[in-house]
Amino acid sequence: MRKLMMIIALMFSAAAAAGGPIFSNTGGMGSATSTLAGPGREPTGGTYNIDGTNGAATFRSVGSVSVAHRYNTDFFNPGDDYARNGNLIRVTDSATGDGKIRFPLLIDNIVSSNRTNGPGQASVGLGIRSIKPNFLTSTSTQEVDGLFIQTKTGLHGDTSGILVDAVGIDGGTSFVNLIEGSVMLFDTSGNITRKIRYQGPSFQPAGSPPGYGTQYYAEKGVQAHAILIDGESPSDYWQNFVYAATAHSEKWRVAGSGDEYLAGTISARAMIATGAPPSTNTGSCATLTSATGGSAAGAFATTGVCAVATTIKLTFSLTAPSGWVCGLQNQGSATVFRQVAYASTSCTMSVQSVATSASDVIVFTATAF
Repeated sequence: MRKLMMIIALMFSAAAAAGGPIFSNTGGMGSATSTLAGPGREPTGGTYNIDGTNGAATFRSVGSVSVAHRYNTDFFNPGDDYARNGNLIRVTDSATGDGKIRFPLLIDNIVSSNRTNGPGQASVGLGIRSIKPNFLTSTSTQEVDGLFIQTKTGLHGDTSGILVDAVGIDGGTSFVNLIEGSVMLFDTSGNITRKIRYQGPSFQPAGSPPGYGTQYYAEKGVQAHAILIDGESPSDYWQNFVYAATAHSEKWRVAGSGDEYLAGTISARAMIATGAPPSTNTGSCATLTSATGGSAAGAFATTGVCAVATTIKLTFSLTAPSGWVCGLQNQGSATVFRQVAYASTSCTMSVQSVATSASDVIVFTATAF
């Protein structure tokens, strides 16, 4: 009891009772690098005082517990398990498998209040504040983080940085989120200039069907990207971005090359052709201007007559899996075109009847397959 009380007090070492600290690193607690030994000082009646607010506390020890200080170490060193210049709480879990989860420290927040719903009046099981004084005008380059979690496992046995159970009641009206939060930018006067709020994965049990998936809300300012997935170098990249539905059936994929694959249909107000337009000067009729538009649609003009039986060949910078299907329409003459050949980078059209004039505008469409 007394030993675990001292462990909890070390976690809140900045907090003090009205008459001074309840615990300290001297006077009965041993040296700064030892496990606790000797008579500790604990408040009367099993209560503690943090920031002037009294609360009842009950502590129970599970397993072997020790507390120590470790210095000049680094969280991110693969061989190191200890915090830099921090307090170490070590619990040795040597129990056999009995189907029970074990916590070195368990905070049991029993909520019996009935305040208005919303994060501003939430009952929070554990709060962490990590801030710079006068942060609105601070010029310090020190990184400030709220929580660091490190797990390590061997060849067998799963590991997760965070395990979460978030539970609501089906048919209710409240959101149930795995994670909810905001990222914000302030100006030096404390006004919010940019804000993105995140919820997800989420349920709203009253929905039909319940649930919203994952949501990003751009609540303030202009945001450059909705979702950005990037690699650190040309050798480190996401090979595919995949959306899969029931039984892992692939519905949508964006490959690392930028190619997009869709199992369903596309509905849009318009499909706008982009990319480099094809070249037009490799057929037997080459008296043509350069094409404008994109790869899938555009236009070019004749600068001379394309007689019957001559060909116009469109050559694309994009390589199709098998070939290209093309269509040409003459805006100035009643020319009839027919496709006579295709390749992975080109399509060839023949003038079937009615030669072009020397200044016709021809529009084209092209689809890769």
